[in-house]
Amino acid sequence: MLDDEGSGPLTSAMLAMDAEMIELLCSYGTKPNKVAGFSENEILYDWACFDYQYEVYDLNLPGHPSEKDTKNAEA
Repeated sequence: MLDDEGSGPLTSAMLAMDAEMIELLCSYGTKPNKVAGFSENEILYDWACFDYQYEVYDLNLPGHPSEKDTKNAEA
């Protein structure tokens, strides 16, 4: 069953990075590549890759460059 935003148990497990739950859901017939992401051509795997990189590598970029960044054009 999906919620109002189209998310279901597989999406919740993906966002929680719960590999055991994803494996369990897939073993019971969940088709992760049939689930759409934010756009028509995006699959759940694409969204999972982005979410993993965002969470694990902390891609939260600062809103404004630091003083150190402004001193060097390459920064």
